[in-house]
Amino acid sequence: MGIIETLQEENRQLRRDFEEFLAYVTDYIESIDDEIKGYTAASKYTGVSARQLRRLVEAGSLPFKKHGRSVSFSRKDLIEYKHSRRLVKV
Repeated sequence: MGIIETLQEENRQLRRDFEEFLAYVTDYIESIDDEIKGYTAASKYTGVSARQLRRLVEAGSLPFKKHGRSVSFSRKDLIEYKHSRRLVKV
């Protein structure tokens, strides 16, 4: 086996290793669901007032978790809410 063939085989192995690593990292990132804690932080993230967020929570329109007296929101849920508020141009 010559030098070129050896390098090509090493390159193929590195590509396989990289693809496995990429799949692992992608799965890991998808499994993480960061939380945004409090109405103020969620308000800054969504561009909606804290008062409006409280109304949405009370109406059951926005999922949240309660931690004693404080609340937290899933970043994924807030992103979905932000996208749902966008106006469609005609």
